[in-house]
Amino acid sequence: MNRNLHQRPTSRTLDPITAVGALIALVAATALITYALLTVPGKLAASGGPPEEFLAAATRQANLVAVSSTSTEVPLDATEESNLDQSPTSTVSTEDVSGAAELAVGPAPTTNPYGDWPFSGDADYWLTIQAIHLEAPIIAFLPWDREIDGATVLRLPVPNSFAVSWDQRSAEPGFAGNTIISGHSNAYGGVFGDLDQLPYGAEIAVWSRLGVFSYYVSSITYIEEKDQPLDVRLQNARNWLGPSSDTRVTLITCWPHSDSSQRLIVVATR
Repeated sequence: MNRNLHQRPTSRTLDPITAVGALIALVAATALITYALLTVPGKLAASGGPPEEFLAAATRQANLVAVSSTSTEVPLDATEESNLDQSPTSTVSTEDVSGAAELAVGPAPTTNPYGDWPFSGDADYWLTIQAIHLEAPIIAFLPWDREIDGATVLRLPVPNSFAVSWDQRSAEPGFAGNTIISGHSNAYGGVFGDLDQLPYGAEIAVWSRLGVFSYYVSSITYIEEKDQPLDVRLQNARNWLGPSSDTRVTLITCWPHSDSSQRLIVVATR
């Protein structure tokens, strides 16, 4: 009789290093899948361009401009003349917005008083930057309070999705003043991840229910922000977030991708 038939099978032990490696791989795969679910749908949706109502407004705007430049043999009706002659009224409060604000963009607080994150509603405006192939919704938000070194400052909110935020305390897009727009550079799809590739003179188009407003890049600046004293950060905010006498948009994001130690600030004017 073969004695090997009566021997107990050899027990196997799991190598701890192999087990840890498998666990890390599982966690990494889960994180990648979760990140893809958070970013890919938003990027795909944004790639379709502005919503239909913004496209329709741009068409009306173009038609009015075309008609106004034609011969007087093609008269405008009273409604069209009124639309051309009168500027729309801004819905933004005229209160002073030069108070202390921290030039920082980052994730939402644990409790966000201005809506759920990530954003999943309708766009208030739409951003198109053809030079970097960017299409993204613009969401209106108000800054939220943050305590730093015993002082209460305001922090710019940034949507935790493939979108950018418009600071509602700043000028309304298309109107005189400084319109502040913020976005992530290395998270949630990195909506502003290619902002550093913008050339001077590039067009920044903001679509709205009134038509399209075009701005052109006039300033590109990098400033140190990480580990800077609070008074320096507040002065940076006053320099870039305060009101202006011209009509401009100021785009702000963290930079570089690796450590977000700086702020990249792009100013475009009409």
